[in-house]
Amino acid sequence: MKNFRHIEINNLQIITEKALKVIEDGGLPSHTHLYYLDDYNFLPDRFKKIPELAEEMKRLGWYDYWIGTAIVVNYQDLPIHQDTGDFEYSLNLPIKNTKDTYTAFYEVSAPATMKVVPNTSVTYMSFDPEISTLIEKVEIIQPTLLNVKTPHNVVLKTTNLPRITIALRLGKNFKLESEQ
Repeated sequence: MKNFRHIEINNLQIITEKALKVIEDGGLPSHTHLYYLDDYNFLPDRFKKIPELAEEMKRLGWYDYWIGTAIVVNYQDLPIHQDTGDFEYSLNLPIKNTKDTYTAFYEVSAPATMKVVPNTSVTYMSFDPEISTLIEKVEIIQPTLLNVKTPHNVVLKTTNLPRITIALRLGKNFKLESEQ
């Protein structure tokens, strides 16, 4: 796997419905935002309390690597960026309005600039689109493992908004079987 791999998840419809309820109970933002409902350094991740999701992560052998869950709400495209944090991979699950939305990956020819998501402590490395070349993209309509250290962004080709996904962050010790 270079940048992404589709992952088979059982009970996806049930997981999606329960995850959307958790998100809506936490308050859905009216603007594009990446955020955590729970600071995974201090609080239990409420998405881990979804039994079907926890069961699937255990079945995959990934539960012990799952360090936290980011919620990604898009009303517009995201800038080209690289995620920061002690993880290289995120298992992204489609929650709502993900048809005709893509995660696109890029090669870049200049260094990034550190940015902060407004009103949070979440940081990311931002890249100038003028020096970025698209290398591949994937439609997030099924669970997809993403390499979030490759520069990427979210591209919306739909008017059904907001697009909502969750990103299950897999800690730095996580390795794919093919990489071990």
